[in-house]
Amino acid sequence: MYDLESFDIVDLEAGNSYMTITQNSITFSKGLIERIGRVPYVRLLIKEKEGLLAIKATDEYDDRKIDFYRPGIVRVRWNNREFATRFIKLAGFPKEISIKVVGEYIGNERAFVFNLKKAEPIIIID
Repeated sequence: MYDLESFDIVDLEAGNSYMTITQNSITFSKGLIERIGRVPYVRLLIKEKEGLLAIKATDEYDDRKIDFYRPGIVRVRWNNREFATRFIKLAGFPKEISIKVVGEYIGNERAFVFNLKKAEPIIIID
């Protein structure tokens, strides 16, 4: 018999905050959506020379906004082949490779920054 009082509690509330990029789409994890506050709109920002990508919460009045969270969804997915392949190339991978990039949360900005130079390839094993 086990004494469960001696176990530590594991908090899985938010999970990991990352995005995955395939040659056709960009998908943001549930953990990221929760951490940024389920915002309906974000701005997409880039520092191309440094290989940095960011999303920042914004409002409906921002003329550069991009739709983000809608109630009832688990993950946010943008189907944009042009941006997806551009970001994969910035990460230094061929466009056929899917990648995962962990985001760094900037709380006072309600933003995530992704260093594409630290992207990891997603390996699919059959």
